Amino acid sequence: MALLASHGYAALAVAYFGIAPLPDDLDRIPLETVDRAVAWLRAQPSVDPKRIAIWGGSKGAELALVAASRNPAIRAVVAVVDGRAGRADRSAREASRLPLSRD
Repeated sequence: MALLASHGYAALAVAYFGIAPLPDDLDRIPLETVDRAVAWLRAQPSVDPKRIAIWGGSKGAELALVAASRNPAIRAVVAVVDGRAGRADRSAREASRLPLSRD
């Protein structure tokens, strides 16, 4: 989340399972949990409502993508999934060496 904040996006950690009254596990997570958090964040005077992002890891990445697909207030998504046997890490390292332009 620090990366998003460093680029001017609002950052907020939201619990969505494992504590009362939320679901006990990662099954049937209500998307309204994310919607309420986004609405609260947008109402904060120090937050630019056009710079709301969502970050999710593993199953949270799935939640982030689904939430962003249905909530237009979410303007950016970071979805991080497990790269078994280091494939994702290796791909990210290789991609970071590519030029940003062909000039």
